[in-house]
Amino acid sequence: MYLVIVWLTAIPLMALHAQDRLQVRGIVVDKVSGKRLSYALIAVLDEQKQPISGVTADEEGRFQLNTPNADTLHLRVQYLGFQTLDTALMDRSGKGLITVTLPLTPQGHELSEVTVESVRQTAAVLPDKQVFLAD
Repeated sequence: MYLVIVWLTAIPLMALHAQDRLQVRGIVVDKVSGKRLSYALIAVLDEQKQPISGVTADEEGRFQLNTPNADTLHLRVQYLGFQTLDTALMDRSGKGLITVTLPLTPQGHELSEVTVESVRQTAAVLPDKQVFLAD
């Protein structure tokens, strides 16, 4: 009997605790091609835009994170070769679950010219001698 009473009083406490958390699920995609971006970094930011926690997307670009419930949740999404995305999310449903698609814009980098030069070898080391090559 005592166990049943403890269990019944624990259910509302678990529900109350669940409302204190916010779950964000989503995918990270290339804004141009629509392809999913594997292993993108998703960070939760504080009011000063400093990362406080984060996750890495899986190989299909999906991610899930749990954070304390807040009016507005600030996220930063990063992926090599793409512009960093800073975004703010709100739980408009009040259910503690946000589902989102985060599109990243490709960022092109122009490299400077590269010159490859060849230099003729001036010496060769053989097992029994060293040979100097003349032009």
